[in-house]
Amino acid sequence: MVDRVIVDSHLHPHDAAALRAYGEPYLRCAEIYQNVQVSHFNGDGRRPIPIQETARLLREAGATMGIVVNMGGTPLVPHELPNEALVEAVGEDRDILKVFAGVNPRKGKEAVRDLRYAFEKLGCIGVKIHPPYQEVFPNNRELMYPLYQVMVEHSAPVLFHTGNTILAGTKLKYGHPMDLDEVAVDFPDLKIIMAHWSWPWIDDALAVMSRHAHVYADVSGHLPKYLPAVIWHHMQRADLRKRFFFATDYPFIRTGELVKLYDQFEQWHCPMCNRVETWKPGVKEAFLGQNFLDMVNLGRKADQIHGVPATASRSPALKVT
Repeated sequence: MVDRVIVDSHLHPHDAAALRAYGEPYLRCAEIYQNVQVSHFNGDGRRPIPIQETARLLREAGATMGIVVNMGGTPLVPHELPNEALVEAVGEDRDILKVFAGVNPRKGKEAVRDLRYAFEKLGCIGVKIHPPYQEVFPNNRELMYPLYQVMVEHSAPVLFHTGNTILAGTKLKYGHPMDLDEVAVDFPDLKIIMAHWSWPWIDDALAVMSRHAHVYADVSGHLPKYLPAVIWHHMQRADLRKRFFFATDYPFIRTGELVKLYDQFEQWHCPMCNRVETWKPGVKEAFLGQNFLDMVNLGRKADQIHGVPATASRSPALKVT
């Protein structure tokens, strides 16, 4: 029997360094969810969770890999979590934990240098951007496009928070997925991931995905039974089924708990079709992990690769400096 592939593609660091850096907006959000049964807060959202504990839970869940995402600087708090600190905290658990770097777009050329360093020296394999938290539109050509060029040069995907957020002080206008349509047009070689499938703007996210084969989505932060059936319906489509990723939004949801819920989730009623639907063969299994590994070109050898080597872009849409 071949072990199945499980990749949790959206984990937040919740150790002491991360809590200091992310500040009150993040801490208040954690407190809202601290008593949720499937979370890992144990009743205290302000309790630091060592990275080693996160890695242990992943292994207990039978996961192949987990992606720890950093959040770059924001006008909302005065501190940032250096990518070096997060990579160092991962330490010997880098066999199972990979890092998506954070970046502060307002640093201009320094942000470009930070991103190159994260890829070339730290082994980060992608980038996390939280537009509402960082107060930046993804299609801001001055602040964001130079960063996308670096990502394309290094074949590194970018994960955007899209949709709703309850982070204190944030503005939802920055999180609408339609802004990513322009980015996808201008950067056809940039792998774009929409976190949370942009709920509640699911139809808009679907439109963007349907237009662009290099746009993906995770369904982090939600339990399967509470998501609209339209998601599961479209996930069965031949043109989309390889572009959805399993993700938890840990520690808001534990990896093992969500895996169990997906194991139990076998059918749904599709209101558009007025019928009960089920997973097509192989779709759920690929969603749980292989889709993500294929997207970052790791195949089934996730334990052997710490970073993605830099490669030249095939045909970048824009040249920015």
